[in-house]
Amino acid sequence: MKQKWFVIGIILLFVGSGFISTSAQNFEKISPTSRGNWLYVGGTGPGNYSRIQDAINESQDGDTVFVFDDSAPYYESLIINKSITLMGENKETTIIDGTGLTAEAMIKVTAITVTITGFCFQNCQSNITYWTVYIRNSLGEQHHITQNIFRNNNNNALYFIAMYSDISNNTFYNNSAALLLDYGGNHTVEHNVFLNNDESIGLYECHWNTIHGNKIANSSIPLLIFMSHYNNFSENILDGNNHGGLDSIASSKNIFYRNIFSNNQYGMTLTASQGNTIMENNFINNSDYQVISISHPLVGVGLSLYYHRQYVRNGSFFSLLGRNKWEANYWSDWNSSSPRPIDRVIYFWSLRLLTRITGTPYPIRLPQYDWHPAQDPYDIRG
Repeated sequence: MKQKWFVIGIILLFVGSGFISTSAQNFEKISPTSRGNWLYVGGTGPGNYSRIQDAINESQDGDTVFVFDDSAPYYESLIINKSITLMGENKETTIIDGTGLTAEAMIKVTAITVTITGFCFQNCQSNITYWTVYIRNSLGEQHHITQNIFRNNNNNALYFIAMYSDISNNTFYNNSAALLLDYGGNHTVEHNVFLNNDESIGLYECHWNTIHGNKIANSSIPLLIFMSHYNNFSENILDGNNHGGLDSIASSKNIFYRNIFSNNQYGMTLTASQGNTIMENNFINNSDYQVISISHPLVGVGLSLYYHRQYVRNGSFFSLLGRNKWEANYWSDWNSSSPRPIDRVIYFWSLRLLTRITGTPYPIRLPQYDWHPAQDPYDIRG
């Protein structure tokens, strides 16, 4: 956390201000990856558990805990400290509800690898429960969070401090913060739907992720990237969001390829973010502006030195000095094959630092260009 505030301080100093079956007996086991025993919650089978946590407590690594929907909603907080599969009968009707919950998380995962699928998680409140599903480990194994619904949670709906996770085919709507990836990396986030969240996807010091084929709409902060590098964003659709499409802060070496930024207040903002590649995207009918890049030469130097100090022991060096590369994007406001300028603002603070003169920083506009803008929008299905 201190590192985050250190970098925020650099940015503010130099830049300024500016989201089956009904019984155990006849249920067909559908998980091809399960290698252990199956334990059942709800339903009418003999020996079935009535509480999910009881079944988890009795399980072993490799087991599957299957939860029937006939006893839903379940009002429980769960701790998963074993490498199991937690499977709901139907994501629409197998509900775990956070109403009245007093634990810090509805589900807290500390095991090395866990699969959670087929549930609806709802109604967690931030003043009591900070996370709906909280996953934390540093051992490099893979979690699978797939085919779930997260709705009406006034907190962090799905929060990761982990590595190598698969988050796919989930639906997030009416959450305060839908999906936050904090530290770690190497996650795959694909084919999820985000609707009406305050913040839909947030990456915070999280690297080498694949963000693919997601749909984000009606979010205040659709996609925020903070101090996150070497990520690949492709075939995502950010449409009709309340403010911007994508915000990148102090992030470099990311690739944005064949995404759609449409009908937002603005398409993309890059703040102190350099060395990124933005290629073959559609920027369509964003009301205020399509793209803006805000930077300062000294920001790149300062952050480069900071990252060199932090990561040189691991043989990594994050260079933030390179220019962003814009190539062959489609712009709905540019009906020409000539290069399209990118609005780039550099705040000139050097005079103020040397003379200690106070006042508003003087902006110098130095445009970059998309040298080969596309003449027609790309067919991006998401």
